[in-house]
Amino acid sequence: MWFRLAIPLNTQDEMRVILESAYPKIQGFVDDAKAKLGIKAGAVIDTSPEATTNRILDFSLGFFEQYRENHSDLNNKEAHEQFAEFIGGAIQEGIDEARETLGALSAIDDTTEYGIVPIENLIQDVLNSFVLGNQVRYFDSNSSGTLGNPTAIRIGNIIAAAPM
Repeated sequence: MWFRLAIPLNTQDEMRVILESAYPKIQGFVDDAKAKLGIKAGAVIDTSPEATTNRILDFSLGFFEQYRENHSDLNNKEAHEQFAEFIGGAIQEGIDEARETLGALSAIDDTTEYGIVPIENLIQDVLNSFVLGNQVRYFDSNSSGTLGNPTAIRIGNIIAAAPM
């Protein structure tokens, strides 16, 4: 014979139960992603807006050369504009999904939002410069940054834009 005990839970208790059950799955996903990116277990990751922007753009702008090859019918200006629009939309979608996930976990607050907005702004600044072929600031979270070459955008270890 089975007995069930019903204990009423408030919203805070419900969220705690959900988070406790979801945490191992989320941690497993994060650990897998770190391993794929070559980040060692226990490594400290700089989560400043500048460092986060660099990681996002290192990855995203790294696809420009392939995009350019696949769209050889476009001139440089058109290719930069269309790529920036495409990749900018994809980045924004990712940010929106992160906000939604954090909201569902009741983990987004003013502090978190104030951390996201500068990242969005920095990304938009770099994408605008990418399109215009202007000088771009290389984001260094440990200093004030340096200026990049006027015909190339340097983010992290890549140069992402070709001269226009």
